[in-house]
Amino acid sequence: MNPSGPGAQESSPAPQPAILHVAQSVTGTAVQFIGNAMWVKLASAQVGGAFSLMENAIAPRNGAPLHVHAFEEFFCILQGAFLELNDLPLNAGPGDFVHIPGNVPHVFRCRIRSSISLNSKFRPRDMET
Repeated sequence: MNPSGPGAQESSPAPQPAILHVAQSVTGTAVQFIGNAMWVKLASAQVGGAFSLMENAIAPRNGAPLHVHAFEEFFCILQGAFLELNDLPLNAGPGDFVHIPGNVPHVFRCRIRSSISLNSKFRPRDMET
């Protein structure tokens, strides 16, 4: 039997997964949050509510006060050093990854004279709203 002859069935290509690419911030301009600039890179609505992804610029001597939330928080340091978490020194610099489980009280702060740039992921909450 000739598979390319008359009556042969053509196979359709396998469906490809959707690829999301957001070159600029979903919000366009930075969102100011406790004195720091945040850009929404991937809104939770774009991934079925699974997580939110932000880019953050933490000003020198700034950060987030003591807080707790049910969702997990992840940080990937892009520039600078992330030097304090819960009043403990943390040697995390460019390329390092920090995970904060849900329901764990925490504070983080930039203790250096230059700003820190990092990506943060929040799961499973709409942090951009």
